[in-house]
Amino acid sequence: MNISQLKKSLNPSYRKHNPVKEEINNFIRHLHLCIDTIKFSDEQNESEEHIKEPIRNFLKNSFYKDNLINTRENIDLAIYLGKKADSNVGVLIETKKPSNRTEFPSLKNINKKALHELLLYYLKERVDGKNNNIKHLIATNGYEWFLFKAEDFYNFFYKNKRLIKEYEAFRDGLKDTSKNELFYNEIATKYIKEVEDKLPYLHIDFNQLKLDNLSDGNLKTLYKIFSNVHLLGHSFGND
Repeated sequence: MNISQLKKSLNPSYRKHNPVKEEINNFIRHLHLCIDTIKFSDEQNESEEHIKEPIRNFLKNSFYKDNLINTRENIDLAIYLGKKADSNVGVLIETKKPSNRTEFPSLKNINKKALHELLLYYLKERVDGKNNNIKHLIATNGYEWFLFKAEDFYNFFYKNKRLIKEYEAFRDGLKDTSKNELFYNEIATKYIKEVEDKLPYLHIDFNQLKLDNLSDGNLKTLYKIFSNVHLLGHSFGND
């Protein structure tokens, strides 16, 4: 996914918006810190828990000072719509260690455990929690980011009556096991396979996309992709 394709995913009005230079620099500084911290943790073979904190700090210090960013039940990280734990969740995030390629999506195959987990989180929030305020779902290892719109999960998964029926049977203990592995391997895998060639997503890879080599215009696009305007649908100056 190149920068011009990323730019096309933004609201047309927001594409024209010029962020303050100081805010862009702050975003880049904290993104650098996030990536460097994760690189060090991975080199030290730290556990997956060590991935969450730098990602949380990056998001908190760039755009989401007014939002709680925390776990939610089994969800690795969530950006809440408010500051309190009883606020609805707006963004669901699944994190993996960079070395864990087995469970992380790739451009050749997105049907991996990280996406299975996101689908389970989504269905728990949307079906059980009646939360219709979810905006985005993200799988990341700090270097790579796969961003999915909740609107697409709604169209491809929530509206699939067969999937919802199977999910509810799993949730209610009507399968031969209640372990999540059954959902991942026998439910999520099957339904994602049906739509994996149609399901839209953005892919950003900071192994390939070197921040220090990007033009000001491209840095602005990255800034906007991670912004609360894009991920949570907040208003901005041109609205």
